[in-house]
Amino acid sequence: TPAYESVTVLDNHRTGIDFVGAPDGTLFMISGVIKDADEVPIPEVSVTDGLGQTVMTNDNGEYTLVDLPAGDYTITPEKSGYIFEPVSQLVTISVSDVSSINFRAIKVYSISGTILDESNVPSQGVNVANNLGQVVQTDELGQYTLIDLLPGVYTITPTKLGYRFTPEMAEVTITSADVTGQDFSAVLYAVPKLISPAVGAKINQAAVELRWKAVKDSTSYKVVLARDSLFLNKVFNTRVYPVGGELELSYLLPPLADGKYFWHVTAINAEGVRSSWSETSRFRIDTLPPARPVLFKPQNLKQLTTSQPVLRIYAAEGAITYHYQVASDIDFMNMITESDNSAGLAWTVPDPLAAGIYYWRVKAIDEATNESVWSKKWQFTIVSP
Repeated sequence: TPAYESVTVLDNHRTGIDFVGAPDGTLFMISGVIKDADEVPIPEVSVTDGLGQTVMTNDNGEYTLVDLPAGDYTITPEKSGYIFEPVSQLVTISVSDVSSINFRAIKVYSISGTILDESNVPSQGVNVANNLGQVVQTDELGQYTLIDLLPGVYTITPTKLGYRFTPEMAEVTITSADVTGQDFSAVLYAVPKLISPAVGAKINQAAVELRWKAVKDSTSYKVVLARDSLFLNKVFNTRVYPVGGELELSYLLPPLADGKYFWHVTAINAEGVRSSWSETSRFRIDTLPPARPVLFKPQNLKQLTTSQPVLRIYAAEGAITYHYQVASDIDFMNMITESDNSAGLAWTVPDPLAAGIYYWRVKAIDEATNESVWSKKWQFTIVSP
């Protein structure tokens, strides 16, 4: 060993390019002992060589890995309830056995407990952390275990979005044994209920007011507005602080461009615990009016013998309803009759008209209640039959 060496020769002799030889097929051993800080041997420690061989220490804490060809090995001990110094050792076998690859075993302990909700149902997926940064999650039984802890004092804190916990945290002292029964109760934090705009609402103004129901014990709310339902393209992100005692909260957004928007809210209490996000709501800003209607019948200057004519138009792009007006003058100062904003492509004059000249016009209305400009003004004449 090594199997080869790369050498660059310039203008001088190179020396010290050495190799160590061993007969092909020669096998070696790596051995050592594992004890604790009081020099007490630790039996039944699993020791691996990093290439697939595993042995156990005996009653004297000794181990031997055998039948190893020359090469590099990572020696790693493992036993539940212990950590080791060093964690592992890199060992190179060249032409002889390697001994005294020793480790110090350090006894460690665990802290465990159970987290149940208000109905004594296990609370799965709660993050449980200690003050050293170790984090585990509760399982389907609501149980957690923090492992490999040295004797000392630890602060245990459970967290899960939308929940607060009793107690909020626990101070736990480890001396010389595992600590069990460190339990918590999970209390669901109410979620804000959105009020307006209604889901899918179309709004014809750029400034929109968001409204939601207050949540008990909340000291602030986080409001997020985005252009997509996953909230990847955020448009607005703010905190709203209640004055106190409100049943509803609101926030007036700055002017928005036309398009679809999504929003949700989370409540935050004095301890900084957040509720789950509310349901996601959506609305559309639409400030563009529909197309101007085109009149169809009766034709301009038409004479009619019926006193309750049916006025008809062509559909206007973007419109869902229409508003009709009939007047006795071309400036529509003297209004005779008109529909409301829900008329369709045809509208019948509701009351009989006296013989004479009349003018009519129509405007279109879209889903966001935007109104078009008035159509052209057409004239018709009611004559006696």
